[in-house]
Amino acid sequence: MLNIRGFGDNLTINNIRIGDLSP
Repeated sequence: MLNIRGFGDNLTINNIRIGDLSP
């Protein structure tokens, strides 16, 4: 479960970065 939470955090960070790159 801890690993899943870690993956969720990484996905959230990636989504924020993609949002910043998008217009």
